[in-house]
Amino acid sequence: MFKKIMIAWAVILGFVAVALMPGGHTGPVQNDHSSGMIFLLMIFVSYFAPALIAKLRRHYNTTAIFVLNLFLGWTFIGWVIALVWAFTNNREVVA
Repeated sequence: MFKKIMIAWAVILGFVAVALMPGGHTGPVQNDHSSGMIFLLMIFVSYFAPALIAKLRRHYNTTAIFVLNLFLGWTFIGWVIALVWAFTNNREVVA
């Protein structure tokens, strides 16, 4: 699962790199909003990464992680807490 997540992040970072590359055109500035839309999509995916990871891992607290991410994700601490929570074991240990 960790390998899939790392591949997904590599793809996301690749899209961000392509979105930030200069256009290379020599004429007048063109209104091409596709790179901006890709950049906004990458920000959205990065913001909700803890909730997406919890969903992919089938965490039993996915809804709670999503709510924490939604309301406190804008603070870096809230985002990190949601990310750590998403990576915690999603099953109770049977003694």
